[in-house]
Amino acid sequence: MVEEAGFFLAFLTIGIVFGNDILMFISIVPFLFLLFSKAYKAQDSIKAEHKESIIKARLNETVTISTTIEPDGGTGIYTVSDPLPDHLGLKGGNNFHVFWNNGRKAPVTITYDVDCAKRGIYTIGPTHAEFFHNSWLEQPVSWTDEDATRLIVDPEQQHIKKLRDPRLFSSMPVPVGAVSKLGMRTTDFTEIRSYHPGDSYRTINWKATARFSMSADPKPFVNEYEKEGKKTVFLFVDAGAWAGRGPEADHVFEHIARAASGIASYYLERNMRVGVYVYNYGELIVPDSGKKQASRILRDLLEVRPGGTTEGDNSLKRAVKECSGHLMGTIPLFIVITMAGGKNTRDIIEGIKSMRKYSPGAKIPPVTLLHIKGYSLEAQGPSGEAGASLLELDNLQYIRMIKKSGAHVVQWDPRTDSLSQLMMAGFGRRQR
Repeated sequence: MVEEAGFFLAFLTIGIVFGNDILMFISIVPFLFLLFSKAYKAQDSIKAEHKESIIKARLNETVTISTTIEPDGGTGIYTVSDPLPDHLGLKGGNNFHVFWNNGRKAPVTITYDVDCAKRGIYTIGPTHAEFFHNSWLEQPVSWTDEDATRLIVDPEQQHIKKLRDPRLFSSMPVPVGAVSKLGMRTTDFTEIRSYHPGDSYRTINWKATARFSMSADPKPFVNEYEKEGKKTVFLFVDAGAWAGRGPEADHVFEHIARAASGIASYYLERNMRVGVYVYNYGELIVPDSGKKQASRILRDLLEVRPGGTTEGDNSLKRAVKECSGHLMGTIPLFIVITMAGGKNTRDIIEGIKSMRKYSPGAKIPPVTLLHIKGYSLEAQGPSGEAGASLLELDNLQYIRMIKKSGAHVVQWDPRTDSLSQLMMAGFGRRQR
């Protein structure tokens, strides 16, 4: 703007020197316009404050986002926007606004509704603004706030107790009744063992660790004590690449996470210990009980994205071995949530064999496999549904192989079957 003002001032001086009225007129008008525009201060920042820093919502719920904007007193047009992440749809209102400020610091509030179409943890914002000088002779100024809203979308959870009829009773399988690896510690010492991920640092035996620090496998050693008994349930959740089948906001893993959190809540409400291992992803949630454990399982599953990892051995058998430190001395109930098929059948069978080692001599091996019928999720139209049915029929041969390995298999079609009714029926197997 300074260069333009100098240009018109030079023309004005020439017009005065030579007495040229036309040259004076065509130079003084834009010169005065520039001086007038320069007298007004342009905006370069605002104050943005979100009404809530953390919002918790359920899947398919609509939440309202409110942001208060306070200009800094400059003059001109400015735009304000709250960037929305993918999978969150704008259902009402507008997250982009254009304002004119005449120099006052009057705050304004923008409000809009967001549709929570997919589970997960999202960040709405931070607020972005762009300021334009009233003369339009300066470059727009961009500004980004640090304040943002964290939106936690929990999967839909269904509890059996909400649907229970007095004439019915739940027949969900339960652990045989062994002592839990992570029960309340007593003062009865049992052994010194190698450290396993999840062990408290307070249990480390530093003398034994120092003595064997020069060994080939210098892991810390921990003191093991007798535990007070609580039944243990261990969930093995598959997050392989196949779990991404179906629409982006409604793929297979969305239903896996929903099933895992619902099943975990069921057992936790009955004072049992629940652990979760997400194989093909490498996430371990150490067995524990109580409301904090339910919250932790839910939060950790929200951050899991299907696709698997290519590092090392990610098989179910390897996952069971990774959890061996938390399974020794127990006869836990194992629940595997996956989509059985030709490619992973052998892996599932090998994993089930590893699980059965923890229940020798049991008449009914405590292993349940929840098979997600994922083909139906990506079927479109009558022909697609017919193709999905044929693929599921082809899967029956693999289901039979898994049953022969000693697991009880439950098939679940998320499009037609209710998870709560499936849990009410106890996965189809009654235990008296």
